[in-house]
Amino acid sequence: MIIKNTVIVDQVKYGISVQASTNVRIEENAVIGIKKLASVSLKDSTAGFDLFLADQSEVTLTDNIAAGIKGSGFMIQGYNCDNADNKDAWLLKVNGNSAGSCQLGFMLLAGSRTCYGMSGMTAYRCEAGVEHFFVNTQVQAMDFRVVDCTRGIGLFSNGP
Repeated sequence: MIIKNTVIVDQVKYGISVQASTNVRIEENAVIGIKKLASVSLKDSTAGFDLFLADQSEVTLTDNIAAGIKGSGFMIQGYNCDNADNKDAWLLKVNGNSAGSCQLGFMLLAGSRTCYGMSGMTAYRCEAGVEHFFVNTQVQAMDFRVVDCTRGIGLFSNGP
């Protein structure tokens, strides 16, 4: 599946949500204005880009923009950086995405891998630029730009 050069405006919960899919390319899209309705519980999350996939999924998430999100611009797992034979392969899989004027720019979610990676992300004018909630997991986050956020990077884990 390919989602490319698409603009999504004023949705209620998610702009693009992909779960339980394989071989997905999400490239050069813009999601603007995700909001919560009064009837939505505060526990319910909202996101411009919501990707929670099986660890064997092949996903490319590159050069996308999330803006004006009442929740997370990107709610993602990152990419597998466990592969010792091709350590930098993940750099091309989750790269070059931007979140602006969101409550949370990037929420990095845990799965069952021991290493998650991503690079080239930009968060600006968000309450929090990047947050991650991993337990016993290594994170390789490189080449991030966090500008004019209340909290730049928040780490909530007991991993390396």
